[in-house]
Amino acid sequence: MPTINELKILQGYSFEIKNLKADLRIREWVEFWGVDNVAVSLSGGLDSMVLLHKVRKLYPTVKAVSVSAIECKENQAIVKEIGNVIYLVSKYSQVEIIKKFGYPIASKKTAKSIRRLQNPTPRNLLSRQLALTGVTSQGRLSPRFKLPKKWLKLVNSPFKISEQCCYYMKEKPLADYARINDIHYFIGTKAEDSQTRESAYLGTGCNSFNKTGNSNPLGFWLHQDILKYTEENNLPVSKIYGEILLEDGIYDTTKASRSGCFICGFGVHLEAQPNRFQRMERDDPKLYDFAINKLGYGKLLTFAGISYRMEQCPKKINFGKQISINDFVVAK
Repeated sequence: MPTINELKILQGYSFEIKNLKADLRIREWVEFWGVDNVAVSLSGGLDSMVLLHKVRKLYPTVKAVSVSAIECKENQAIVKEIGNVIYLVSKYSQVEIIKKFGYPIASKKTAKSIRRLQNPTPRNLLSRQLALTGVTSQGRLSPRFKLPKKWLKLVNSPFKISEQCCYYMKEKPLADYARINDIHYFIGTKAEDSQTRESAYLGTGCNSFNKTGNSNPLGFWLHQDILKYTEENNLPVSKIYGEILLEDGIYDTTKASRSGCFICGFGVHLEAQPNRFQRMERDDPKLYDFAINKLGYGKLLTFAGISYRMEQCPKKINFGKQISINDFVVAK
C-alpha cells in the first residue's frame, strides 16, 4: 500500500503520466474480474464522469450504476443522457433517514462520534472515550480522533446526529446490487478530497481485491487534473458547476467546485457564503423550504450557529462564485 510520501509523489506526476497509470489500473481491474462483472459508480459529478469516460474509452460495454435520486437535479439531468446505466433506489427517503438515524452534520467522522456519544453501549465505550479525550485505549495521544469542542453541544441536544445517511441512501443499494449481481465497482474518488478519502486510499491504493473490493484509478489525481481532462475531452458538465475556465494555467468552475447529495450538512460550516443552503434559498425555494422546514435543518443549523439564509450573508460578496458542496469534508 502507498505511504503518504508515495501518494504525494503520485499526485505530483505530470498529467500525461497520471492518465497512463490510471489506464493501467483500469485494465488491471477488468482483466481480474472480467468486463461483464465490473461497473462504474456514477453520480453525474465531474469525477465520476471522467472515470466513466476513461473506462469506456478502453471498454465501451462497461455498465454504470447510479443512485441518481439522491443527487442534485443538475447531476440527474447529466446521468439521464448516458446510456447503459442501471438505476438503483434507496430503501429510505431523506425524511425517514433523519427520523430513524439522524442528521448528517460537520463531517462523517464527527457525526459518527456524536452518534456513539448519544447512544452509549458497552461496545462503543472505547470509541466514546477516544472521542472525548483523544487518547487511545493504549494510552497514546491521538488528537485527530477527538471530537472538536464546537460540536460537543450537539451530544446532549434535541437533534439526533448520524453519519449513516450515506450508507443507507447510497452505499447499501450499491453494495446490495454488487452482491446479487457479482459486480465490482470503479469509484471516482480522490485522496485530496478529504482526510477520510486520503486514509482510505493509503489503506488500499488504486485497486483493492479484498472480497468484492473496489477500484479507485483516479485516487491520486488532483481536482486540476479532473478539470483539465474534462475540458480536453469535451465531456458534458453538470450545470451545478457552471463553466470551466482556464486562467493563468489554473482551471476553475464558475459555480460549485464539487457536488453531492442535494441536501446534506457535511462540510457546510466550512463553506464561504453563500453556502449550499443559502444558494438553495436563492435558486430552488421549494427545495429550500423542504430542507429547512420539513426536514428541520433550519433548527439544527440555528443551534449549531451555521448561517442558512441569504440575508445572513455578508453585504460585500461575490454571488457569482458558488463554493464547493462536499459530503466528505472533515472538520478541522
